[in-house]
Amino acid sequence: MKNRTAIRILNVNENELYSPVDDVRTNVKNISYILPYSKQIRGQHLDGLLYERAKDKKYRTELSKIINKIPELISRSIKARSLWAFQ
Repeated sequence: MKNRTAIRILNVNENELYSPVDDVRTNVKNISYILPYSKQIRGQHLDGLLYERAKDKKYRTELSKIINKIPELISRSIKARSLWAFQ
């Protein structure tokens, strides 16, 4: 098995809101997470307030999954580099 030190995230924007996500998954392999479209996040973006906490629970839930995966990816990356250095 290949040591994965990256994740693929599909970010659904308002133009893709009604696109079938399953079709995208068929064409783009190994998507780990899907960030759903959020009107609230779009509004924050337009207002320059992306630093504020998102109130959209579905969006926050998916974002938390991604954030929680980062330490594992860093650890894998360090291990992979350590193995490479000793070869």
